[in-house]
Amino acid sequence: MTGKLKLPPSLTEKSNKPLLESLKVELPTAISTWDHERTLKMTAFGFTVNGWYFYAGFHVLDRLIGPSKSFKLAATKAVMSQLFFSPPYLSAFLYYSAAYINPPKPGFTPMDSVIEKFPQLYASAWAIWPAVNLITFRYLPPGLARVAFLNVMGIGWNAYMAKLGTQTFDDEYAL
Repeated sequence: MTGKLKLPPSLTEKSNKPLLESLKVELPTAISTWDHERTLKMTAFGFTVNGWYFYAGFHVLDRLIGPSKSFKLAATKAVMSQLFFSPPYLSAFLYYSAAYINPPKPGFTPMDSVIEKFPQLYASAWAIWPAVNLITFRYLPPGLARVAFLNVMGIGWNAYMAKLGTQTFDDEYAL
């Protein structure tokens, strides 16, 4: 053993050179254009609303329906979560995004943003969260295991919500 770190061939092959060169150019640009204030505002929403809201909502479902000892009970909880807890949360997120992160054009209100973007966001939520929550309710005990699993699953979802929530109105949507 020579004591040298030996990189896997896939990291040293010439075919990866364009990727590595691209990262050298694009990463500093991404870091230099990072909006720290926006990140702090999104983090504030996450800490003050996201975690406790769903933790409390899932606690209510656990008390009303009981443990998910079957697929049917877990599916019932997943659908109830999507029907009753998701709409207020998504609306609050869109309103917050429009009011504090990316204000709408003059003549529009944060509520206009909610009205415009909610249908797309809620439809997307139906495509993802019932399946995630079915797994959560069926296989994970209440408490920190659920929270950890949902936080991992939520990373991509939160990026999508942030992108949608901060898009500006197009002129074609003018009221």
